[in-house]
Amino acid sequence: MKGLRLLKQNNKGVGIISVIIALSFLATLGLLIMAISYTSSEMKSSERTGREVAYNASGVVEQLRSGVELAVSDSIKDCYTGVMTNYSFHRSDIENTFDREFSEALCSWKPYYVDKSGTVYYYISNDNPEQKSIDKSLGIEFLCGTPEIHNIGTNNQYSEYPKFNVNALKRFVKARFDVVDDDIIITCLDEDGNIAEDGLGVAEWKTMSSVDPDDSTKTIDTPVSITLKDIQISYRKIFRTVRISTDIVIDFPDTGFVYQEETHGNKYTEFAIIAKEGFELGAPGGYVKIDGKAYAGNVVVSPKTNSHMLWVGIGSMLITPGDVEINGKNTTPNNPTATDPDWPSDGSAFYINNKAELWANGIKVNYDSAVNLRGNAYIKNDLNLAQPRAKATLAGNYYGFGGDDTNPGKSSSIIAQGYSKANNQTELNLSEINTLSLGGYSFVNVVNADGTEIEGGKGRVKMGQSMAVTEDQTVYLIPVDLMQNESKGISLHTNPEVFDTPGDYAAFIQKFQKTNDANQPIDEYYLPAGDDSVILKNVPDGQNEYGQSKYVDRTASYYGITVQPVSKLSGGNTIGYFFMKFASPNQANQFFRDYFATHTDRVTNYTKQYIKLKDLDDNDLDDVVANFQLKDIVKLNSTEIVGYDSNFENLCVTLYTDKKAEAAPEPERRTATNPFDYYLKRDNAGISYLDKALGSSPKDIYYVKDDKRVALVTNKDYTFPATEEDKNICLIISTADVTITSDFNGLIMCKGKVIVQGNAVLKPDTESVDKALRESTELGGGITSIVIKDSNNIDQTVKIENPRDYLYYTATESSEEFQAKEPVYWDVGSLVHFDKWKKG
Repeated sequence: MKGLRLLKQNNKGVGIISVIIALSFLATLGLLIMAISYTSSEMKSSERTGREVAYNASGVVEQLRSGVELAVSDSIKDCYTGVMTNYSFHRSDIENTFDREFSEALCSWKPYYVDKSGTVYYYISNDNPEQKSIDKSLGIEFLCGTPEIHNIGTNNQYSEYPKFNVNALKRFVKARFDVVDDDIIITCLDEDGNIAEDGLGVAEWKTMSSVDPDDSTKTIDTPVSITLKDIQISYRKIFRTVRISTDIVIDFPDTGFVYQEETHGNKYTEFAIIAKEGFELGAPGGYVKIDGKAYAGNVVVSPKTNSHMLWVGIGSMLITPGDVEINGKNTTPNNPTATDPDWPSDGSAFYINNKAELWANGIKVNYDSAVNLRGNAYIKNDLNLAQPRAKATLAGNYYGFGGDDTNPGKSSSIIAQGYSKANNQTELNLSEINTLSLGGYSFVNVVNADGTEIEGGKGRVKMGQSMAVTEDQTVYLIPVDLMQNESKGISLHTNPEVFDTPGDYAAFIQKFQKTNDANQPIDEYYLPAGDDSVILKNVPDGQNEYGQSKYVDRTASYYGITVQPVSKLSGGNTIGYFFMKFASPNQANQFFRDYFATHTDRVTNYTKQYIKLKDLDDNDLDDVVANFQLKDIVKLNSTEIVGYDSNFENLCVTLYTDKKAEAAPEPERRTATNPFDYYLKRDNAGISYLDKALGSSPKDIYYVKDDKRVALVTNKDYTFPATEEDKNICLIISTADVTITSDFNGLIMCKGKVIVQGNAVLKPDTESVDKALRESTELGGGITSIVIKDSNNIDQTVKIENPRDYLYYTATESSEEFQAKEPVYWDVGSLVHFDKWKKG
């Protein structure tokens, strides 16, 4: 017990134990605090990473939407340009047309980017995001799959693509894609709700019904929105993954306009020139500008002594049912000095400015002349570079809408008949073209020695392409060795061949004339050497199994070739030409491509010796020319051709694209063939009141307002201004020619020609012309007196009449065609939005 008491009284070492206990407690407390701090830090880091992942995932979705907005914006631009260019053709169904055109534009849009130099590149590979090309046709489609074709009325259709390509959406995301680390994964669901391995998701279309414009008893559906369904984005970083699923909805833009029937009956007051016979630029030369609208039976720019330029200003329009012919100062080549590559130094030039329109039968550019089309050109026949040193620049939209397969006068093509020798280079510049559409084909047109056509059009031979040079014609002559058949006694020495008499020629072609079942000759000729004769050797035909180029020989039957003989008289002889006739235009075009693919020396002649194409360089010669029609020329379809042809026909009579002469309320107007006759008032016998008033003797009738001459009606050739008193004239109505020597504001309506000499700007003045046509009691204006100058130049003041008595005229205050409606929205940010957003 004593020992125990002594032990209790001995407290040595207690301090150390206390310290140890205290330190242990403090250490535990410290570790606990550190653990709590670390956990808090981890939680904050995790939260920060989570927010970053979430923001990045949301950012990816926003980038997708931005890309879709880009597609929508570009599609609106393309759609608006196309629809409004032909507004009058579509206006009865304008809103539905706009939606359908927008649908087509959106479905064919290609993802792209622009580099620092301004070059546009299109992505062309789903598997490799780096593969790109400047060729838009190689790009992946924004919406893809097998399209569903919907017919609208009798002449229209549009496509709906039931799926969309998620790989196209990926092009819009600027963040990095890494298949190994799976940082970002973009997928979509198919129609069964499973992830689409091929990247094709479901595109859901919403449509609205409307009345069929071609049949009021039927309704048609038009797309009004499209939804890209179930797009999924997974963003992963440091074991954090955020998944977002959403639909992207694309609403179609509301055009926001409804058409109000036009009440203004005086279309001609919008014009500066209505010349039944024609419009000419003669001596002395100068600068002439049409700053508004003009109509003429034909247009001739001919400098005679000095150079001339005819300029159609921004937003202006020139209409002619004939040709626009540009003539140089010299009618034959004489190696003139020229320093300007775009315009001839002493020739003539014709210029269509941006947003201007030209409607014409054809354009003929002769020696030492140039044409520059930067607006919209609608041409029924050909652009013909008819002589050396003819130049044409196409930098806007060119629509050749003549599609006749048999008549070269109604078949749109571009023909160059020049060559490059000395300073006589013929040049076609397509480097800035927006749209080049040609509905027809070029022809070889063999004519008689006196230049007249061979009877029945038998001298016409259709070629295989819509663009041609003179040398092409020899391509279609059948090789002499294929015009041999000993058993039939057929032997051709040259092609063309000269025969002594027409009888000799007839006997020759009869030997290879096909016969019908009754063994009677018909107008068809076989190839004497046989259908299995080789027409082209070593034509490229893809690759063999080893990846090597493969070549084949093509027979006449492959292209459907028969013989088309053409003859013409020359002196006492008959010249016989033997051309290839093809079973179809496609086969003719195929032959054309194959021919140049196997005759590379001719390719150089085609592009360099005969015509200079500025959009081609030396390295392109073998590639581009062989596929020229397919790559550079869009063929108009039958619907477009009919539409343009109808618009042109109406413009050339009523000056409206959608108003036909036969619909006029007055029977005497329904047979008019030009605007002068259409708007000139006639009695029931068809005699114009203008002819009655003027009579047979020469006469000038001046209409005066506030002591100033404002209008002139005449049956004599007249030069403006004849005197100082004439400078205020804004309306000239003439049954003869009118010559202009200075600027003119107003309207010239003449039965003959309008001839411009020197510099002049021709501009319509609708308001002034309207006032000159109104009576004094109507709408605050009118004529106050009339002075007649007869053949003896004697003034006769007569009772107050009005030039409106000679014209069909309706006095109105307004010519407004459109009225806005609500809602009107074109905001791309509003058109593209998310639906069914889920984050998890």
